[in-house]
Amino acid sequence: MISVTNVLCNENADGTVTVAASGGTGNYAFNWSNGSTGSTLTDLPAGNYTVTATDGTLTGMADITIYEPLPLTVQVDGTPSIGGNNGYAIAIPNGGTPDYFYLWSNGSTEDIIENLAPGTYTVTVSDINNCQVIESIEILNGTPNNGYCPSSGNDSSNEWIHFVSVGNIQNLSGNNDGYGDFTSMVTELERNTNHPIKMVPGFANSVYKLSLIHI
Repeated sequence: MISVTNVLCNENADGTVTVAASGGTGNYAFNWSNGSTGSTLTDLPAGNYTVTATDGTLTGMADITIYEPLPLTVQVDGTPSIGGNNGYAIAIPNGGTPDYFYLWSNGSTEDIIENLAPGTYTVTVSDINNCQVIESIEILNGTPNNGYCPSSGNDSSNEWIHFVSVGNIQNLSGNNDGYGDFTSMVTELERNTNHPIKMVPGFANSVYKLSLIHI
């Protein structure tokens, strides 16, 4: 029997493994590829391990792998505050082990914070294993762009859909001329319930006032 607990956070050393042998005389000795002895190892980093069990006459071996999650990272995007407290910021985590939890310096626990005055905002993102990453964004004091913002046709070098979120999909597409293929992204939505769709436009050379519409 082999029981493994994988590493909780990337580059941590908190994995464990326990082995049990059967057969033979029952008086077992265990020797590991990292030089350890005994049936249980703790405080292990991710990696491959080999254990040899012997009762003095018979010998058995097993290979064991302890895994770790990808590094937890977060990208923070936002828009300036224009003519009032109307800036916004969004935290987009990746890696680690979902679900993700947010704590902003203004006390918010959502992935998006809105109605922001100019200033610096810091977010701490934690995953289900309490791995954490911290990132900040400066919300600038923008200058209003009076009048309408005409479409630039098919030229996405000026404007594009920057971010779309629905269900558990959080897609940061960026400016890719509209040719990115995101059809592989699938989410399950429960019938007869509300599911907010968040869309964030991107602009290249001008500052625009942005309003989020939750559908």
